[in-house]
Amino acid sequence: MSASNLPGPASGPHGNHGLYVKAANGLRLRDRRVQRLVRKMRVAMPWLEEVDLPAARAWAQFEVLADQVYAWLRASSVVNAKGEGKRLLHDFRQLRQTQLEFARQLGMTPASRAALKASRDNGAFDLASVIADDAADGAIAVSELRKRPASESKANNASDGGDDAEPS
Repeated sequence: MSASNLPGPASGPHGNHGLYVKAANGLRLRDRRVQRLVRKMRVAMPWLEEVDLPAARAWAQFEVLADQVYAWLRASSVVNAKGEGKRLLHDFRQLRQTQLEFARQLGMTPASRAALKASRDNGAFDLASVIADDAADGAIAVSELRKRPASESKANNASDGGDDAEPS
């Protein structure tokens, strides 16, 4: 197996995208970008607690890496000479997919924010209880209709123009 076929840092077009930075300056710059993103996240998402910081940091690391990969893909082509998608495109998709999982856990998607709000307001949203409450309300309304005298029901139905209305 030649060196160009090995995964990881390589020289040439496959090693210049920045995903495998080893230089101290490059790593420090990436670390500062991650720290800045985490600070911005804490300001924008006040529900994050101290225990959420490792997940927030992981999300920010994925963001920085995905930005670098995206910049490389934009500057070059997403397909190789054979017309096939580059492996880096697949890696980019995997980065974003993993980052999305962190985003969900941190409450960064609309659905996860709605779940957070529901749990903060009244406990966890319980769809089954809402359906049961609605069904119970419907059952009460039906039982009240059944308790009405037949003459009252016909009078109400006639005033509404119902089918049971007696012709005048």
